[in-house]
Amino acid sequence: MNHLYRHRSSIAGVVASRHAVASKSRSCSLLHLPPRTRIRRLNSSSSPADKKGGAANVIAPSKSAESSSSASSRSSSSSTPSSSPASGRDDASLARYPNLHTAGGLLRLLDYAGTITFASMGSVTAAQSGLDVFGCAMAAVITAVGGGTIRDAVFLNRRPFWTEETEYVWMGLFTGLATFFAWPEVLRWQEKRKGEIFASRRSSADDDRDCVSTIVASDRGATGGDDVVTSKEDIYDDLDATLDTLDAIGLSSFAIIGAQNG
Repeated sequence: MNHLYRHRSSIAGVVASRHAVASKSRSCSLLHLPPRTRIRRLNSSSSPADKKGGAANVIAPSKSAESSSSASSRSSSSSTPSSSPASGRDDASLARYPNLHTAGGLLRLLDYAGTITFASMGSVTAAQSGLDVFGCAMAAVITAVGGGTIRDAVFLNRRPFWTEETEYVWMGLFTGLATFFAWPEVLRWQEKRKGEIFASRRSSADDDRDCVSTIVASDRGATGGDDVVTSKEDIYDDLDATLDTLDAIGLSSFAIIGAQNG
């Protein structure tokens, strides 16, 4: 009997050691598998009593790993600054969008008007140089934002304003396209208007009997001057005055905003 008992004990010990070795090798082989695959393997190989505990042991590390990775990502995102561009400048001295209620809104409105004027003049100059519609649009954008880009990038050592306020790029692009197609009609209207002004001034000069072949007229709105207008191209009309006024307004707002940013 003792011999039989010792034989059974030795057999049980061998089986237990083999089971331990097999379970250890199986757990080592499952380490490289994904969590779901590991759960399925353990559930298929373990006993019904151990399934619940084995699944919990496998799920718990994966959840802890996910929670640690999410916490580390949150900490890294909070420690590093956001790379998304800001919405643009918006304060008491310069509103984000134009309005008629604050000084900053009026300044932004004048800056918009100057930008549109710069873009239209750039498109006109490009069209007179023989560029097509694409060249005129690009010239309009460069003229609209080029000065501010040099101001911010070179003198203020900061990102150009149009990276945050992208509406300036779109204003330049659409103004350049509209000017390219509408400017011939504007020129025809201007020629007609200058012809009427020239004819009226010439008739008044003939009535005065003091001028025969020349028309003495004031230059740029002054009453009485020494400038002589010999053709209708020399007449300074309302369109020229409007463009020069908007150009001066745009340059003034450009300088004011640059001084505020600096």
